Amino acid sequence: MKSTFAAVLALAALAAAAPARRQCSASTATPTATPTPTETTSTPQTDPTTPPVSGGGGGSVSGPIFSVYADEGIDANAWPSSADLGDWNDLILSFWLSDGRGGFDTSAVWAGLNDTQKDAILADYHGAGKQLRVAIFGATDLPLKHGGDPVAIAGQVAQFVKDNKLDGVDVDYEDSESFNAAGDGETFIINLQKELRNQLPSPYIISHAPQSPYFTNNGMYPQGAYVKVHSEVGSTIDFYNVQYYNQGPGMYEDCDSLFNGGGSTIAGTSVNEMIKGGIPADKIVVGKPGSSTDASNGYIAPAALGDCVKQNADKPRGVMSWQWKNAKADWIAAARGDL
Repeated sequence: MKSTFAAVLALAALAAAAPARRQCSASTATPTATPTPTETTSTPQTDPTTPPVSGGGGGSVSGPIFSVYADEGIDANAWPSSADLGDWNDLILSFWLSDGRGGFDTSAVWAGLNDTQKDAILADYHGAGKQLRVAIFGATDLPLKHGGDPVAIAGQVAQFVKDNKLDGVDVDYEDSESFNAAGDGETFIINLQKELRNQLPSPYIISHAPQSPYFTNNGMYPQGAYVKVHSEVGSTIDFYNVQYYNQGPGMYEDCDSLFNGGGSTIAGTSVNEMIKGGIPADKIVVGKPGSSTDASNGYIAPAALGDCVKQNADKPRGVMSWQWKNAKADWIAAARGDL
């Protein structure tokens, strides 16, 4: 299937004069908290009781959400087909940066394709019920550090999404220090989300990827971090790709701590604690590293993660992984459990 899809892209390239492709240089630092091989052609299962999440490009994601970030492992000559993705139905390109660089890494690779190539890929994805989106910020891009204006940034992001025919955006805001001040981080995210949704109305998909501690109820963040964000604009956020990794040795590394808390985990941040705290289960997507090399800690083998999902009575909306190069189709086939 890879060779067949590559041929489709090659024909698309001949059908339209392609501009010079921008080369994507590797980022100087891998986001610490965000923000991958057996091929399968299994058809994603859907839950008819869960409302579909539709994309601006014309596709839709019904039922469970299976998000995977692509920071490395994709280039213009080897773009994964829908069959390559297997059960993954939400491919997120990293990262659009607010410091003036704009599309970077795989988002720059995508931006460098011509419209005919993009259309061929999107037709394949949407026909299989899959989405293609862009992640913004990441652990190395802290917009408040350079005086970023949330409304202006939202406008730039929305334009990038539309110019590149993407299905939406994932907000990966990781400036933890901004939550320790007088609500600067919360205010920034709330205003950013309001303007993003204003410029990218449904059916565009807007998710956020907060680190798990941002949902704590233990007073760590005086203004509430994402508890505050959810109370203000949660109804306009489609779901949360919660980062259950890079939070300390042993944290969220077994079923009990991941779903029920306790031990060294931060109060209120496990899946079931979040649900009890008012975050709807259908907005919670459990994020895990694709391998032990993709995060400092928090790794759970995909089959073990799948067992955790099966054992939990209250099901999350889905599963997320950082990142594609180590979390291919076989990874999500095992990790999705009974979703």
